[in-house]
Amino acid sequence: MGFFQLASAILFDKYADFMDTYAEVSDEEKGIVFQEIREHKETVMIAQMLRNEWHVMMLSHLLTKKYHVPSEGLAPRLEGLSSEALMELGEHILECGSFEDIQRWIRQKKQAYSDV
Repeated sequence: MGFFQLASAILFDKYADFMDTYAEVSDEEKGIVFQEIREHKETVMIAQMLRNEWHVMMLSHLLTKKYHVPSEGLAPRLEGLSSEALMELGEHILECGSFEDIQRWIRQKKQAYSDV
């Protein structure tokens, strides 16, 4: 259950079969885990939303401090990015020299999501 809480749904699905095989998880154990996931799905979704909101708040603060831009309007620009993209953005902020590069990166990520 811990991995499901830590990983996004995409990563969970990607590695679940591998982990089941590697850990020799029985069909009965899989059934128990998936039942727990179904029962706690709403809680997990709320936790994911809160985690994303926290990432948006922290990234907005970092952008304001590093690039001396007003914090107003930053959060809406970041909303809609996945958890993975928000984590990537944190690294990108450390590497980027200008706020314009950050804005371009955000637009590209959002465009990539809309194309999927």
